[in-house]
Amino acid sequence: MGKVTHELLSLISKQIQDHGIVVWYDPEGVYQNLVRDLSLHETTILTYSGSFLELRWQLEPFLEFVDEEGKINSNPDVPPKVLIYVPMSPSETYHAFVEVEKAGVVMAPGASPWQRNTRLRVIAERVFKKIAPPEQVKEIVSDVEAGKLALEDLDQLAHADEEISTLKLIFDTTVPKELALKFLCQEELDPKIAEKDALPELGRLFQSEFGISVSTGGSMEKVRAEFAQSLLLAELAIKVEEGWDATGQLSSIPVPQNQQQRKNLLDLCDTWRNRLDLREKYASFAYAVEKEGGLKALEIDPSSFKEAETFAFVEYALLAWAEDLVLKDNAQDALDIAERRQRTFWLEFEPELQLRWRTVEHSARLLLAAKRVEGELKKVGANSETLIKAYCTGLSLDETEDPFPWCLLDRYHRHLEYYFSKIEQPPGKDPSSLERMVFHVRRRYAEVVNRCATALAEALESSGFEVPGVLHQREIFGKFVSPSLDEGKTAYILVDALRYEMGLELIEGLKDEFKVEIKPVVAQLPTITEVGMAALMPHADEGMELLEVKSGKVGVKVGSTVLKDRKSRVSCFQSLLPDTVVLKLGNIVRPSPKHKEAVKKARMVLVTSQEIDHLGETMEDEDEARRLMEEVRDKLRRGIRQLAALGVKKMTVVADHGHLFLERPDEGMKLDPPGGKTVDLHPRVWIGRGGSDSPGCLRVAARKVGLEGDLELVFPPGIACFKARGPDRGYLHGGISFQELLTPVVLIESIETAEVHEKTSVKVEMTRPKITTRLFTVRVTYKGGGVFDQPVRKVKVMAWANRAQVGEAIAVEYGDPQEIPLERGKPNVVTIQLYEDVECTRVSIRVLDAKTHVELGALKDI
Repeated sequence: MGKVTHELLSLISKQIQDHGIVVWYDPEGVYQNLVRDLSLHETTILTYSGSFLELRWQLEPFLEFVDEEGKINSNPDVPPKVLIYVPMSPSETYHAFVEVEKAGVVMAPGASPWQRNTRLRVIAERVFKKIAPPEQVKEIVSDVEAGKLALEDLDQLAHADEEISTLKLIFDTTVPKELALKFLCQEELDPKIAEKDALPELGRLFQSEFGISVSTGGSMEKVRAEFAQSLLLAELAIKVEEGWDATGQLSSIPVPQNQQQRKNLLDLCDTWRNRLDLREKYASFAYAVEKEGGLKALEIDPSSFKEAETFAFVEYALLAWAEDLVLKDNAQDALDIAERRQRTFWLEFEPELQLRWRTVEHSARLLLAAKRVEGELKKVGANSETLIKAYCTGLSLDETEDPFPWCLLDRYHRHLEYYFSKIEQPPGKDPSSLERMVFHVRRRYAEVVNRCATALAEALESSGFEVPGVLHQREIFGKFVSPSLDEGKTAYILVDALRYEMGLELIEGLKDEFKVEIKPVVAQLPTITEVGMAALMPHADEGMELLEVKSGKVGVKVGSTVLKDRKSRVSCFQSLLPDTVVLKLGNIVRPSPKHKEAVKKARMVLVTSQEIDHLGETMEDEDEARRLMEEVRDKLRRGIRQLAALGVKKMTVVADHGHLFLERPDEGMKLDPPGGKTVDLHPRVWIGRGGSDSPGCLRVAARKVGLEGDLELVFPPGIACFKARGPDRGYLHGGISFQELLTPVVLIESIETAEVHEKTSVKVEMTRPKITTRLFTVRVTYKGGGVFDQPVRKVKVMAWANRAQVGEAIAVEYGDPQEIPLERGKPNVVTIQLYEDVECTRVSIRVLDAKTHVELGALKDI
């Protein structure tokens, strides 16, 4: 008999002994199994089985011992010891046993005094308080109230707890989960276990608590390995069972049938994985069991693994499945899987997995976006204003869907390429499933971008290259920059090749600190630096002339000044606005005392950034170029914050043009240039006079696009290119496409905020004790420090050694790796990559405030 049952029957027996007749109401029927086989000493047990009349008839022989006043006769021949069990509430019986109740007592859930209260929760709590720690008692009581534990389960648990108390001498705990974890991970306790001959007790504990049967006759190492193997395989079988394994390959693995044991087993495995001090041991057992069991060879539908994370092979199987889904254009299912795998054990333990899942995620998002854009493109028609609105803000074409900005297609592609560039591919092998997936998605992206570019060129041609309702590049200085000068210190930030969608992402990290607004801008054709930068100068709205300045180059005449390079543009700007300090982006990210003083004294700050265009046009390693381009956004944010700190009230961020960044163009997409008199030739635009065009090309006089002069422009169709001198590159601009033509104007205004100085607590933990590769992960948690702390804190996480940065965050569990959001109390797992040329034996992890770069937390000398 179990302890809980014994406690209950002791109460009932005492009431029968004291009062003779006991009417026991059980409204929820929780004790029906017990009563079915119940036998009490010298006591008759009567049970209601559907008829009150029948039960009353069974009671008649005992009622002769009751007098007219309802009291027991003082000298009966046979003492009436009767238990009447009624599995319902008194009200449901229409008080059929009122006179019997009067003669005896009533026991029921909630009855008073407590000795007559049969509520299972109350009895269980009373029993377990004597044998289990408070935290376990609380959990058990909660499970009883939720209906998860029956009387039989409680008896089983109580029996286990009785043995646990003897194990406390060895393990210093009575919590079964902690006992199991210490046995699995603390081999230094083996001598004590052997001394107390405690293996048999541990075996009984594993069986009763987790439903795991192990042979305890062997060595300690053998028992430990068997328990770990049985535990991990059982968890996998349960998870695969939940995922509907049709093959039944895991059906022979023993798993507990008792639901509480299953719950305990799953909780044990989950805790083992998530404890930072135990996960190395977990991984070593998991790798060993996976290898010895040949689990990689299992022919199980990967969809069965969706809830599992027991073994590393599960993660790789799901990745391969998701990559295959993307290859088959089943993007939504692939995205669902990728989102569900954002935080699993193996992503922390093998950081490259996080990069692969991010690549899958953005591949799936790109395919879904491509389908949406392609579908909407067919409905929009050849209207340039509508097309640009669709690209920048989205259209309401279907009441069931929110507007979808087409520019998100470019963001997903950029992120996909960034994460893919971070993954080190094994040399000399056939393309992996990951590579095949990326190649497929790249082709799909290029197809849709090509269709959009063709539609945009046709729309612009039909509208005479006029786009009513959309800002033109020539208008920016007069509309936004010049008026700002009357309101205080102003900064004009010219970013070469910043696309509209990149501007959107730029402001996402500034909205909490500044008043920010972004507007789409139509760049001046052709979309090359000489033209676009000139269009951003003062008085450009009064007229621009495109002319030849030297062989193979063009310039732009604004007023009486010919602008052909940065030097001439800066000189022109300063001649028109003498109180101007000119700086490069790097000068404002970490301004020297000299530059700080110059900004404070100046009325206008002109900042130029050529990083994106320079990287795209000069770097042979395009993967490296993509990685470095992502850093420009972070530098811009940091520079903007520095300018605000130096007293700049308003800032305007603009670009000369955008860019395409595709795979290197195939020879089949390269067209012969028109010939004739070539003044300037780029892969995406020919500038000159005369010649003949390849089929599909668009020829337009410079005057037609708003530039004076007698030069002509020829644009290749879609995203095709002309054959031009120089190396083949996937980075392109000069032509007509959303990506090249649409740029942002970002209007930033500093706002006064009261500084609150409170201590902020940020905890940094390694997910593994040592750094063994260039990729590793840390867990960062923001705990706050006072009542004024924000619910979300943005930080930068980096690796340092020898007083220099040696690594950076490249992926995070949630948010942007460049400015990582930390939600209070919610850990964020950060993947860090050390730079290739790092030579050090120890590194430190620093967590800095994204805005002030004040250190908020650190992990030293790893």
